[in-house]
Amino acid sequence: MDENSYSDSTVTATAATEVVAAPAVIPESGTVVVLAYPGTEEKMKLVWERMCRDAGIVVMADPGGLAAALEEAMASDRISRKFVLTPANLVPTHPVGFAELCLPLIEMRADKSAHRWGCVPMAFDKERLAEFLPTTAEDAADSEVADAYSALSGALPHEVGHGFGNFMAKVMRGNPCEHLLIEALLTRHFIYASESGWPPVERLVDKTLEK
Repeated sequence: MDENSYSDSTVTATAATEVVAAPAVIPESGTVVVLAYPGTEEKMKLVWERMCRDAGIVVMADPGGLAAALEEAMASDRISRKFVLTPANLVPTHPVGFAELCLPLIEMRADKSAHRWGCVPMAFDKERLAEFLPTTAEDAADSEVADAYSALSGALPHEVGHGFGNFMAKVMRGNPCEHLLIEALLTRHFIYASESGWPPVERLVDKTLEK
């Protein structure tokens, strides 16, 4: 799956809506807040509950912006003080723990650009966000928000990418090579799907959930 051959699709902005009931007790490890394209929330819930068993899972419809998603997470008492936010629709292909998801990551793309948000999970702390969000401009781009928040910790990120290593594969169109998609399921830790790329990934997810 050649990243450069795909065309990006625009995420439609919708109100973020939680679709899962809160656990009676939030796991001590924390909460994974899974963003999902509208209409895919239940499927993403099933996948993440199967693959990440040591954290609470809360699924929200993607509001179309990082700052908006963080505001929704801050307002929810179903989400722990420390939480991980995952972009829509990031599918774990193998079991993953909360601590692993908290590692600071930066995605290196084929054009040499670096991105802390967009295709990789990112950890947040509500206490830090309470001070940070009021200082964020309403029209701030996702990259600005992610970079500014990451700078607060000063932690060096781990570089991951689609074109190297085994962290993730990206599916950005509706007709990817089926063999490469199956290979990604077996060899990568995550598959990231755009809205256009979600249908073939969903079919693969359905087969996996049947097992």
